[in-house]
Amino acid sequence: MKSTKFMCAVFAAMVAFAGCQKDETPAQKSKNLKSVEVSINNVFPSTKAIGGVGDLEGKNVQLNSLQFFFSDGTTLYEAKDVDGNKADVYFDAAELAAMAGNISAKFHFLPAAVKKVIVVGNFTEMVATQETNLDRELEIINYQDVTNFPLYAEGTLGAPQSNTHNNAENGNHLSNVYSVKLNILPHVARFEVKSVGCSLPTGSEKIVKVVSMAFADFYDKCDFRTSALNTLRSVQITQQDIFTYFQTQMNTNKWNNDFFNGLNGQEGAGNSHPVAEFTATTPSLTTDIAYNFFCKGAPSPTLLLNVIEYENQAALEANNGTPGYLYTNTYRLNSTEVVTTFEPGKIYRMNINFNETNLQHQDRCLDITLEVAKWVVINVTPEF
Repeated sequence: MKSTKFMCAVFAAMVAFAGCQKDETPAQKSKNLKSVEVSINNVFPSTKAIGGVGDLEGKNVQLNSLQFFFSDGTTLYEAKDVDGNKADVYFDAAELAAMAGNISAKFHFLPAAVKKVIVVGNFTEMVATQETNLDRELEIINYQDVTNFPLYAEGTLGAPQSNTHNNAENGNHLSNVYSVKLNILPHVARFEVKSVGCSLPTGSEKIVKVVSMAFADFYDKCDFRTSALNTLRSVQITQQDIFTYFQTQMNTNKWNNDFFNGLNGQEGAGNSHPVAEFTATTPSLTTDIAYNFFCKGAPSPTLLLNVIEYENQAALEANNGTPGYLYTNTYRLNSTEVVTTFEPGKIYRMNINFNETNLQHQDRCLDITLEVAKWVVINVTPEF
């Protein structure tokens, strides 16, 4: 008897609840939906004069497209516009240029499960229903062109800025409003060599020639979405291994090294650099060399210099010199603070200087002073 009465009570409660649901307005039904405004902070129009030490004219990271995704941590959800139609989440170069550096977009009718926004740049439009659909493996050898960097950012929704969002023309749109501000960046840091130099005593007849240079000890691959680093490539720091590296591997892995007297040591070849010969009266050479590295927990790329020391001009002409090498001991800021971690999206500019004393022992002796700047992202105005 008691069981029968209990079941009747439950049934009556269910009917009453259903009746309440029928009485809810469209606005009440949608009150748990989310609206999101996403802003990209670190993008500037290509015509804007930014000024300051952070500039790298002609070598800024270019933004050619953006696509927005909305996730609960696993599943991606479709966004709608203010009228409830499917929202445009992919913006090409022309659409971005029209924003004139104010990269911002609003999305509506997102389910309550959505807790973060993902933004990718410089890809063709993707069709994805899961976060894992965005996975890509990036290879650093193909990640040197700043005009076409894959870019990534994600951010959580946090607390709503407002608990109502009403559209006068669409009374059933009532939702929490969230604001997400992001910096979209590549997964790399940039190393720039602005000059190379060797200090010799006044009056010395010695000539020091830097034949080639390379950055070693780097991660070869990186996961685009998770930024996990894979496959560490490293050079053994022994005399035989380093000379073998200079003579063989450098000739087949061109992206992370340079020959100062021409491609593969031959003057007049394409992509050549000036001959790097230093005397007491010509102690330095201005260079314009840059390499990009996956970082965020990666070891400091080790800089290797392939050096030959000649007693005088006659020894240089006779090609009778003493081969050697130098490699980095530390990277410092203003010659004091040691840099142990390199951050994605930053440029590390350096002047590489050594002296005659360094050449007497082949050990970690290069202390390099760094100047750090933020990598600027520009959205490109397309021309037709």
